[in-house]
Amino acid sequence: QGCKAANQLIICAAMQAAAEGLALGAKAGLDVEAMRQALLGGSARSAVLENHAGRMLNESFSPPAFRAGLMRKDIRIALDAAQAHGVFAPATAHVAQMFEAIANQGRSGEDCTVIGQLVAELSGLPRLKG
Repeated sequence: QGCKAANQLIICAAMQAAAEGLALGAKAGLDVEAMRQALLGGSARSAVLENHAGRMLNESFSPPAFRAGLMRKDIRIALDAAQAHGVFAPATAHVAQMFEAIANQGRSGEDCTVIGQLVAELSGLPRLKG
């Protein structure tokens, strides 16, 4: 259970960071797919940037690869585990709030990468592609 909790909190924090980076690129007027491809050639390369960020940009939220509602459950478990073990986990706490917001929007049945759309909306963007 601890290993799965660690996996999910790492994936969620990386998805949040990828969404923020894509939103920054979009707000700066960059071609965010070209930016993502460039980032994949450097130290930012990750499965999240390669797969999840690609689904964010393609707005491939349905059918879900992994439902946002399941990620919400998993990130709550990870946050509870961090708190139970006295682990300072502000990124986990923040992303848990993001998945609560997704649930409150009625989007729990969509792919977990819908977090990218939420970041876009909170950034004043209609979508991450700009």
